[in-house]
Amino acid sequence: KKCEDDGPTSTSPAGPMTTWPKGRPVPLVLILALTFTLSLVRTLKWFSSPSPSLSSPVSSSACFAALPFPLTPSRNLPHRKLPAVGRGLRLRMAVAAGVTEEGPGRLLFLSKYHHRELRLRGGETSKPLSSSSMKPGSRHRCSPRSNVSNKNLEDKEGEGVKDALRIVKKACDALSPLVRSIYYAQTSETCKQKADKSMFTIADGLVQELLISKLFSRVRFKAIVAEEDVQCNIESRPYSVGDYHIPLDSEIAENIEAARETLNIYAQELETLEAKNPIFNGLSLFLDPIDGTKEFVNMKGHCCTICIGFAKDQQAEAGIVYRPIPTPNTWAAGCKSEEYFEHELNEYHDDGGGNNGRSTLLTPSKSSPFLVQLMERLDAEHLAVGGCGHKALLLLERPNTWYILDRGLSRWDTCAAQAVIEAHGGEMMKLTAFCDEDASETKNYAYAETSVNLDWNPKAKLTPYNAKKKEVVEDVVEDGDVLGLDEVLPYANICGVVAFPKTSMKQLQAIEAATKSAAFKFEPYFT
Repeated sequence: KKCEDDGPTSTSPAGPMTTWPKGRPVPLVLILALTFTLSLVRTLKWFSSPSPSLSSPVSSSACFAALPFPLTPSRNLPHRKLPAVGRGLRLRMAVAAGVTEEGPGRLLFLSKYHHRELRLRGGETSKPLSSSSMKPGSRHRCSPRSNVSNKNLEDKEGEGVKDALRIVKKACDALSPLVRSIYYAQTSETCKQKADKSMFTIADGLVQELLISKLFSRVRFKAIVAEEDVQCNIESRPYSVGDYHIPLDSEIAENIEAARETLNIYAQELETLEAKNPIFNGLSLFLDPIDGTKEFVNMKGHCCTICIGFAKDQQAEAGIVYRPIPTPNTWAAGCKSEEYFEHELNEYHDDGGGNNGRSTLLTPSKSSPFLVQLMERLDAEHLAVGGCGHKALLLLERPNTWYILDRGLSRWDTCAAQAVIEAHGGEMMKLTAFCDEDASETKNYAYAETSVNLDWNPKAKLTPYNAKKKEVVEDVVEDGDVLGLDEVLPYANICGVVAFPKTSMKQLQAIEAATKSAAFKFEPYFT
């Protein structure tokens, strides 16, 4: 009406009021500014509303009714757009499924620029997970903040590796009784020494056969790389591993049948998952059925793990490291690209002596002069334990812990361990790359099916463990120089290993300097 008046101004008790010239449309900028102001006031008014006490129950209907826009309660985390706040910033709100009668719900704000969590109705933000807050047998799920993706929540509906890992974890649960029954009933007939001087037990053969021929039988991987090469019969009694026949009426035979039937069920779940979202044809499986077989034979079951790793584009993509012998079972699984990490780990207890802020260095029982020199320079606590998978879990359980090794490992030892550590926010890399001054070397091992070692190290030594022809090493020279690339096994890790969790990042520069200094005085014994 003011635009239709003849005069340019009119008066009011409050003074002169300017009117818009007659016939000229109201600018779009003014309309947008008014809309933005009203939306902002409405949102701020809702946030500033008084909150009831946390002791009083808050119903889901009350929480949804308090929202400044219509939203239907759903356990599928519906996403509704909020009004834009500032140029280039878009907020999305997800009302979590935890809005129940027992406590407040949560609002999760995700944007390209930030990631934060607020409690509805006056609650406090939950504290971040730390190794000191872990409870025995407790389950935690978290996404490493340092690797938060810019993808919206809707973009994650197609991800399926983490769902596969959860099914694989259930399969490990089903295999645990079998592994324990072999562990406590082992004799000289159930274990032997292989040509590379490492140990083999019937648990290695049975677990590998059950995982490959049962659990993963209905999905097609790009490649399968497993440690053991042995024929097993798990279809009918008497069951056998190589030339060893399992007694007909033994507990081991019963556990084989129970595990076989259960894994067939989980194989169907993997098949259903693959039908919905094909993921396995781009992944290579790296499997160590029992990592730490020497510890298995020596009755150190807490050091033994099942390591199942998935590689993509020659990099460790996802994995699970699982201790099958201790009860309750402890494990960790993760996939960095899907921001997934889940575990049930032991709580670290200080026995009173403590390490007084010193670093803890995980090494094998026999340390090379390089490792001895490194421990002296760091004044580090020395913890000699076996099993690469076990050491990876210790990194997640103990604060300020490092794993540095110059002697031999294999790709099936490190694939799952690396994936889990990186999903948690830490790193696992080659020792040669860690000591490389000009950073000319690739940081990680290459995980791919191959007939030639993809990570060559001219300083490595030839041993029965990494040599293709064991008899040549034993007959000619023990621990001699590598003669050529064709002499080394394709999956031998001859560049050493350095691993650390995100809780040890503060010591990175000191550890790196000490490692380079120790390597200068005593060359690492790469095997």
